[in-house]
Amino acid sequence: MIEADGYSIVRNAIVKETIAELRLEVERLVEVVPDRAYGIRDLFTHSPRIAELGRSQALCQHLPDLRLAPIRAILFDKIPGSNWKVPTHQDLTIAVRVRHDIDGYGPCSFKANIPHVQPPMALLEGMVTLRLHLDPTPVTNGALRVIPGSHLHTRIPSGDIPALLGRDPEVCCACDAGDLLLMKPLAKDI
Repeated sequence: MIEADGYSIVRNAIVKETIAELRLEVERLVEVVPDRAYGIRDLFTHSPRIAELGRSQALCQHLPDLRLAPIRAILFDKIPGSNWKVPTHQDLTIAVRVRHDIDGYGPCSFKANIPHVQPPMALLEGMVTLRLHLDPTPVTNGALRVIPGSHLHTRIPSGDIPALLGRDPEVCCACDAGDLLLMKPLAKDI
């Protein structure tokens, strides 16, 4: 489904006890990580427990057809009263350890002091984003919406997206705590 549609949802991917443990770890991180403005980047550095989960069989068992290696983890803390809207977009940047000028990678930008670049399309086409939900994301609050199959168009200029929205129906990816949303970075999320 992910290859054709650009996304897939695995229901109840993580058991309730692990979700409760991760919520406690997030509460700890929120208290100790400075400058966290509704999210924390580089979670693997801040939390050995989250790094362990990212490499665990608990996640990988749901992905038998995908060979994955975790490269980063980000916490998005979308709380009532401070939620934010994100315009329709593709995830075109990747985090890198050090800024280097390399043909095909760029331009460079910084998010939370971490350098990010736009890599070649072939690299993005081979990636998968995993979004583990610690809280429910219903249709009315926080659910990701995607345009199925939009990842097959590779990079789409932002000015062309309204025509795509008018042509192809979107799907709302409402999830419960413990659900895992897999998404190709080039899928248009709304």
